[in-house]
Amino acid sequence: MIDCNTKLGTMLFLSTMMACCAWMSVGCGSTPAVTSPESQELILRFYTACNTKNADRLTSAIEIYRGLIERNQISLQEQKCFDELISLAQNGRWQDAADKAYAFSQSQVR
Repeated sequence: MIDCNTKLGTMLFLSTMMACCAWMSVGCGSTPAVTSPESQELILRFYTACNTKNADRLTSAIEIYRGLIERNQISLQEQKCFDELISLAQNGRWQDAADKAYAFSQSQVR
């Protein structure tokens, strides 16, 4: 038989876990919806560059990214996500960058 204290503890634990999950989904790790097919393709370019640890592909993706910014074809939310991804890759954190690009891509499936 489960007493009230056990039920209360279980409910408190589950509530805390749900709050943590909700916080993580809207925190700095969240990814925005892309605003154009070019942005969607750019995610894949970054993923390929980072997954293969290819600095030349990374440079090419960054050039395309800068062009999208110049033409105002990318939202500020997208820019933040791409900037984080670029920073990870440029600091040698290729796997983290590839993981972020993959998550960014997967979040576009609605």
